[in-house]
Amino acid sequence: MPADAIYDYQTPIEEAIASVMVANEVTCYTPLGEQIIVDGLKSSPDALQQFEKKRPRIEIVLTGVSGIGRLWPYGSKKGASGFNREQAYSGQLTVRVITEANIVTQRAYLSLVQNLMDTIGAAANVATKADGSLIMPYHCIGGIRKTGDTPNYAPQDGLIETMLTYNLDFSVVDTAWALLDT
Repeated sequence: MPADAIYDYQTPIEEAIASVMVANEVTCYTPLGEQIIVDGLKSSPDALQQFEKKRPRIEIVLTGVSGIGRLWPYGSKKGASGFNREQAYSGQLTVRVITEANIVTQRAYLSLVQNLMDTIGAAANVATKADGSLIMPYHCIGGIRKTGDTPNYAPQDGLIETMLTYNLDFSVVDTAWALLDT
């Protein structure tokens, strides 16, 4: 298994969260152009310009990931001092909620998104692709804690947006390391 299956944790985590949101009728965008999800369908990167006009929608980005000191021994020197991999991480998940310039619409959509975010970890851990395989076969979300929100009222631009921020804790599942070591 290539190392990016484990170390590109942003892509599967963002995609799993977006999958749960789409299942609950929330239009989502994640940083990779081919992952624009509109009405449950993935579209081409060229659709980004059209997608940016779509409201309401959310944009999901995982950044600032760092290890939390839970180490996993690896390779032929299992247990030997200095031969360990970081197994658990914490990062900042940003969910940008964008609606038309109507406060009633913004608050209703914001409430829907925050409700889903309160319980999304468990659902994202078991989210599947169209073929039935897990979106996150090598990662597991352990917790999501809201750390704040920042509203931006821009009626002159025809929108209101609120930036929700979360601490997201996740780990690499134990079985993934054996696949990487072979």
